[in-house]
Amino acid sequence: MSTALRGAVREGGLGAALYLSGTPGTGKTASVRQALRHLAAEEGLPRFRVIEINGMKLSSPHQAYSILWEALTGENVPPARAARLLEARLPSAGYHPTAASASGALPPRRALSEPTILVVDELDYLVTPRPLTLTLTLTLTLTLTLTLTLTLTLTLTLTLPGDALTLTLTR
Repeated sequence: MSTALRGAVREGGLGAALYLSGTPGTGKTASVRQALRHLAAEEGLPRFRVIEINGMKLSSPHQAYSILWEALTGENVPPARAARLLEARLPSAGYHPTAASASGALPPRRALSEPTILVVDELDYLVTPRPLTLTLTLTLTLTLTLTLTLTLTLTLTLTLPGDALTLTLTR
């Protein structure tokens, strides 16, 4: 991982991607952060910026555009506008500043001022529908003239991911 990240930083990060996957709790995020700390301290490596987006913290996948734009510019804009601004600012796939022809056939997009590593944690939350959880709690207390008190608590939880239904009933 460090080798891939180091190479991407040296090349300016144009078009480089690294995907890590594994079961929860295996240290993917910690490993990436550790590798980035080591690279930041490495002599002779160009300065680079790290932007982290956690998919689990987004209410919509489109929010990632706003977070990225704000991290790059300090400007907070709605997701649709951020997407347009990013499209205009960032080099497109396959675009490399040294490959631009004299005729200007390629769009004159500018690269970022320094290599930028975008870490998208919990990426699956950006593409997988989130479960909708509805919890209803009903407490019923009955007092009888015999000085007997009966309390019944019923909790019903419905979890609705994309196309499945889970029903949990406790009493």
